[in-house]
Amino acid sequence: MREIRDIIRDQILPSIEGLCEIGSLLEEDKTVIVVKVIKGTKLYYIKKEGRSATGCFYRNGTSSTPMSEEEIDKRQIATLQEDKLGLVDIQSNGDNYTFDILKIKLRSKSVEINEKTFERSFRLLTKEGKYNLLAELLADKNFYSIQVCVFNGKDKISYSKRNNFGQQSILQVYKDVKHYCEALNDTYIDDSSLPRRTKKMFDNESF
Repeated sequence: MREIRDIIRDQILPSIEGLCEIGSLLEEDKTVIVVKVIKGTKLYYIKKEGRSATGCFYRNGTSSTPMSEEEIDKRQIATLQEDKLGLVDIQSNGDNYTFDILKIKLRSKSVEINEKTFERSFRLLTKEGKYNLLAELLADKNFYSIQVCVFNGKDKISYSKRNNFGQQSILQVYKDVKHYCEALNDTYIDDSSLPRRTKKMFDNESF
């Protein structure tokens, strides 16, 4: 039981302490491990997978079903609304972040950085002095994941391409996603009339 308790404690974020009870009972001469889980109010996920479809699940009868990206977004927003807290108010689950990418971006915009007050000045800490969710998003490494999919039609039944970006600063993820989408942005030629017209699949300015 100790191994099960350690797995639950170390592999699930945020902490579910107080929401999970582990015990055992004897049934037909067999020892059965019983895990009781109380419904929580936050978005819980597998640490190594992050807040993604492969890391977030919900109970469906006796089985577990992966959450869609839309369901993850709704649950995260609901959590923030219930607590009436913002990204700067909620403590992160990490405590060993670096912000080299953020600092490079700021310096490129001629923003002066004071290393001693950097984290407090850019609101990366809670009132208690712990890293918050904003810090987690902007940190060089994190557990967040963003997927870019190309669907075969106008619905989401099937897709032809899917690429995963994440586990790094949201600033770098944005840059990578933008470049990836630009590479996918094919040019179409309309030669039904003269002069011929060219048109991109979508407007890059939307980024």
